Amino acid sequence: MFSNYLKIAWRNFLRNKSYSVINILGLSLGLACLVLISLFVTEELSYDKFHEDSEQIHYLGLESRYGESSNKGLSTPRPLGASMEQEIPEVKQHVTTLWPGNGQISIDGEEFFGDTRILMSSEQFFEIFSFPLKTGDPKTVLADPNSVVIAQSIAEKYFPNENPIGKTIYVKYYGDNELVISGVAKDIGENSYVRFDVVASIKGNNSYINLEEAWGASMFNTYVKLYPDTDWDQVQPKLEEVTSKYLGEESNSSFFSIPLTDLYFSEFVSSTGFKGDMKYIYIFSAIGIFILLLASINYMNLATSRATMRSLEVGVRKVVGAEKKQLIMQFLSEAIIVTVVSFLFSLLLVEFALPYFNSLLDHNLVLNFSTDWQFIAALFLISICIGIGSGAYPAFYLSRFNPSRALKGSVKNLNAKFSFRKALVVTQFTVSTVLIISTIVAFSQLRFLLNKDLGFKSEQVMFINAYQISDQIDVFKENILQHSAVINASAATDLPGRISLSMGMSFDPSQPDLNLQTSVIRADEDYDEVLGLTMKAGRFFDENYPSDLEKARVINEAMVTALGWAGPEEAIGKVFVDSSEVIGVVSDFNFKSLHSEIGSLLLQMGDHDSRYQNYSQIAIKFNAEEVQPLIAYLQEEWAKLSPASPLDYRFLEDRFAELYETDRKLSYAFMTFAGIAIFIACMGLFGLVTYSTQRRTKEIGIRKVLGASLKDLLTLLSREYLLLVGLGFAISIPVAWYAMNEWLAEFAYRIEIGVGIFLLAGFASISIALITVVFNSTKAALANPVDSLKTE
Repeated sequence: MFSNYLKIAWRNFLRNKSYSVINILGLSLGLACLVLISLFVTEELSYDKFHEDSEQIHYLGLESRYGESSNKGLSTPRPLGASMEQEIPEVKQHVTTLWPGNGQISIDGEEFFGDTRILMSSEQFFEIFSFPLKTGDPKTVLADPNSVVIAQSIAEKYFPNENPIGKTIYVKYYGDNELVISGVAKDIGENSYVRFDVVASIKGNNSYINLEEAWGASMFNTYVKLYPDTDWDQVQPKLEEVTSKYLGEESNSSFFSIPLTDLYFSEFVSSTGFKGDMKYIYIFSAIGIFILLLASINYMNLATSRATMRSLEVGVRKVVGAEKKQLIMQFLSEAIIVTVVSFLFSLLLVEFALPYFNSLLDHNLVLNFSTDWQFIAALFLISICIGIGSGAYPAFYLSRFNPSRALKGSVKNLNAKFSFRKALVVTQFTVSTVLIISTIVAFSQLRFLLNKDLGFKSEQVMFINAYQISDQIDVFKENILQHSAVINASAATDLPGRISLSMGMSFDPSQPDLNLQTSVIRADEDYDEVLGLTMKAGRFFDENYPSDLEKARVINEAMVTALGWAGPEEAIGKVFVDSSEVIGVVSDFNFKSLHSEIGSLLLQMGDHDSRYQNYSQIAIKFNAEEVQPLIAYLQEEWAKLSPASPLDYRFLEDRFAELYETDRKLSYAFMTFAGIAIFIACMGLFGLVTYSTQRRTKEIGIRKVLGASLKDLLTLLSREYLLLVGLGFAISIPVAWYAMNEWLAEFAYRIEIGVGIFLLAGFASISIALITVVFNSTKAALANPVDSLKTE
């Protein structure tokens, strides 16, 4: 019986090719979006869940309170983990690491190789974390103070065709370390917060050795693993006892925990692109569901609109004995066939779309049919359910036709003033218009961000990462200034776009209870000229004032306001608690992205005898007409000081553009999905108009005989659908306004959503729908009325 349903469904499928193509193409696009977004969501939600007992692993953080304010961070004291393991029964193991970062390695005294992700850890690292070892024992591989584990890719790169175990490498990270390879770890995937190329034993690090009992020095990362069936609520009170024991009951510090599986989405991990941010999971999931809904609506709409054309078929089937449930099964079989074929096409679309989707979302998603078969099988079952769901309404609708009325052709016309079918059309264009409005708002906000005056000059400024020559930065700067293209140059720890150093303290001795968190930049006396900063009061650093090196401070207007001072002029001469003096106030400038308001900023030269101590970057103001000769010159001069590493230069304009890369890609994502949504909606509208004109062929012929013009006929055929599109646009306005205002709330500086945006979106939506309707209706309106009337 079921095979008979499939045969008949397949024949109907082939007999109505245009109807089938519209449904298959729409559902294929919808299912492809579902597959792509499911890959993205699955990848994001899988972070660090591959570790054994991952829910029992916790990352410790430190909270320090300053009066009414507080500061949370993930750096903790060296003895924290060991004390918890010894004194809290629920803690099974701990591991202590130094903050991971980029370092360099060399082999047999040869040149240092590139930047490598280096992590220093205590010996329990491979016991707590389930990173598989290709060679080595997880329990002992980091037991020796001079041991190191390298990733498989590093082993294959530097030790091709030989066993690296026992080989010596030199690691330049937190000092120079001579280490012996004790293990090789298999390369880990992207879905882990803890990532590395090299894991070295922390036991040989001087900071680790010297700070064994230093509860006041927080520079390590601490992970603890709890025993099974143990909840953190059991541990927290005992951790507070440990804190009181070692830090004192009056301490303004306390420790908190983040489950490892939650770390990736926490506020402590800076998200880049669409990674590590739960709101993008919600956004893309909603878009995927809505686009699939549009495709399903197409099927329901087209199936019900064809009801009058299939009424004779239903009547005949009922007369010869078909039961209602058999008719329902027949129509559901057709829906399932369409869905299955669409699912197969969607997998093909996914293969073609993955490179673009990966570029858009900055991921490396792959659909592997051999390893991801469970994922594909789940999506296949979902698609079958979608087929049944979208085919259910037409199936029940068609199966309840009265056979006598159906055979007479007197089935109720579907062109009532309001029907479920029309409600579905309104829903389609509501969703499509919301996405169009979102696209326009996103692009408008992006244009605003890129064109806003930041308060400094980023044009024609190049910066060089110079940490490799930290002891020769002054020499390099002097060499740079010799080139004719260089207007000025400055050495500093940070430049606008990324400020890594901040401090929280009481600055004003007259206000000891006023604690302020402020960003800090160390820079030389040319910093203001290179960036084009404006002084509101006082002066900037001057090499002719030796005291500027240690005692002078320049602050911004935001810090003046935060300290409660009357204005910039009053700030000049103020002495901070560390005996430093405010010599100048600089106009506020956006040293971070426009997502956040301008905060407090303090600039200082240094706190050592050397004017260039601790500087790691050089900013260069240059003449744009000579940029290529300048770059060649800089590469030559750099090679003289650091021949082993390439010159790493970038332009400040590009850095600020990168701050909004996520917003740019979100704009393109909205545009892409809006295009897909409006295409699916228009395909459905095209199909509806096709069947509507087929039903009204004789009416059109009579109207033409009676003198109706082409304009009159097009108005007649399009008016109903344009009213539905207009209603969808009206409903979309409050929905889009609310959604995009929620998104814009993330920006400290933003556009206002004006009427013009809605008018532009409405014009686009209605114009696209009008073109679709007119294109399909013109043929019927131009047809010879004799051809339509002679068959009566």
